[in-house]
Amino acid sequence: MVVGLPDAGKTSYLAALWDALNSPDDRLLNLVTPPDNKRYLEEARARLQNLQSPVRNPRTLKAVEMQVATKDGTAIEVSVPDIAGDLYSDYWETREWTQEFDGLVQQLTGVMVFLHAEHVATPLSLDDLGELAVAAGGAIESVTGESAATTWAPKSAPLQVKLVDLLQMIEHRRGPSRPLGLAVLISAWDRVRNMQPAEWLRRSAPLLDQYLGNAEFWRRHRVFGVSAQGGDFKTDRNTLEGIRPSDRVKVAGEGMTANDITAPMEWLIVRS
Repeated sequence: MVVGLPDAGKTSYLAALWDALNSPDDRLLNLVTPPDNKRYLEEARARLQNLQSPVRNPRTLKAVEMQVATKDGTAIEVSVPDIAGDLYSDYWETREWTQEFDGLVQQLTGVMVFLHAEHVATPLSLDDLGELAVAAGGAIESVTGESAATTWAPKSAPLQVKLVDLLQMIEHRRGPSRPLGLAVLISAWDRVRNMQPAEWLRRSAPLLDQYLGNAEFWRRHRVFGVSAQGGDFKTDRNTLEGIRPSDRVKVAGEGMTANDITAPMEWLIVRS
């Protein structure tokens, strides 16, 4: 399952992945049988090739189903539900999800969770903790003496809180006997300097990092930095123009630096 709130980089990753699977280069994963309906992937890949931002996925559940092969020739059936980020926001705010989504949760074999390197707020502050107290039914006093309980809304909760809550709910619905592998993908990795992905997670998303470090259910997890676009479409346009999307990709993780966008998925379905 592909997990992430709006503008986390999910669609760009799938577009670059589709381009890589259709390239002549040898990858960690190679395409055997394409999806029955390729239109969604082809449109996303075309926009990526033309240095255009992806069109946001509407509030739908899209499943990309295909067969891929590993380096040793083992064929694997892959079904990747691409779920609109707005739906995850809805689940957080309403505290419920659909039976269709719950059915997907029960069938999962792994999860890819996306965070945008520039869309994650700084580590939780006292204000954040106060907002969480309000969300739990309490109330805090602002510096002016006014209660924050009347102004706080669920949608304003920190990104980390929403992601941890979602992962906790997946854990709860599946139960401790059915753990999953988890690949954390930090998108727009080209904008991060002099840092490994795991270090970035510790510094920029400490709540998520600590949760994953202590949750036995997610004990098989790994952090990747991924630039599916290869750079900024405005400032780096001259550099990126004319280069195939899968060739301008950047992937990093645990000392690894490569341009194989299939690496996180290969780790999740083969090695996790």
